[in-house]
Amino acid sequence: MRIQVACPFDMLRDRYIHAVKEHHIMPEIGLNGEFFFSLPEDIFKKAADELFSSGIDRLTIHAPFTDLSLVSYNPFIQEAVIETHKQAIRIARIFRAKTMVLHTNFDPKHHGEFNEGHWKALRHCLEKIVAFAGCYSDKEDATGYDGKVLLLIENTFEHTPIVHERIFSHFSHKEIGFCLDIGHQKVFSTTAMDDWLNACGKRIVELHLHDNNGQKDEHLGVGQGILDFTGLFTWLKAHNIEPIFTIEAHNDEDVLPSIERVKRLWKETS
Repeated sequence: MRIQVACPFDMLRDRYIHAVKEHHIMPEIGLNGEFFFSLPEDIFKKAADELFSSGIDRLTIHAPFTDLSLVSYNPFIQEAVIETHKQAIRIARIFRAKTMVLHTNFDPKHHGEFNEGHWKALRHCLEKIVAFAGCYSDKEDATGYDGKVLLLIENTFEHTPIVHERIFSHFSHKEIGFCLDIGHQKVFSTTAMDDWLNACGKRIVELHLHDNNGQKDEHLGVGQGILDFTGLFTWLKAHNIEPIFTIEAHNDEDVLPSIERVKRLWKETS
């Protein structure tokens, strides 16, 4: 069972790297923030070397997402989105990450119904990003890493699975997988979890795990809200899927208890 904790890179570097090493926590390193556009790659390389030297080497990456819409009709925005994700993949390779989570940033409140124009833009952006993620090398380095990065599309504001269904029907499982965020599904989706699982569940590679009370995206610790983790875990086990479990509790004191709850719930689920 692989459990990791989401942490923005600037917070990891400035506040949490010693705790991560002490507890041997595998992080999902978030690249969203102003630092992504200002820090030289040497800073990321230094942090990667420090983590590797501590035996922390199974890292994943979360791409930037603020203001980065993969469904924009504007070709200049599309180019910026593509180049930003390419740079995120370069950083992912510094950390030897084999997966990178990203958002489509399709928001029905802003974009309305998902249509062919949105799909054309989304397909164009993803095809460019997928090609870059998969073309690094056919040779492994001394650690067995070949530089190829599997993209994982997270659900955020989408009301239904239709956007993800279109993506998964166009791209193979070797190019794009699914990062299911159980908290986002509860708060933002108008579609039941069962429908998401039936439509996209077999592409799940990673889970983002946090809790809420069904009204706001609170990112509480696991077990502090109303979300049905047992039901989700039961479905996954029935389909022989054991994903990466990523804790996204926002309060420090909720992280370690959330890890233990997830371990217990997964063990107890039949």
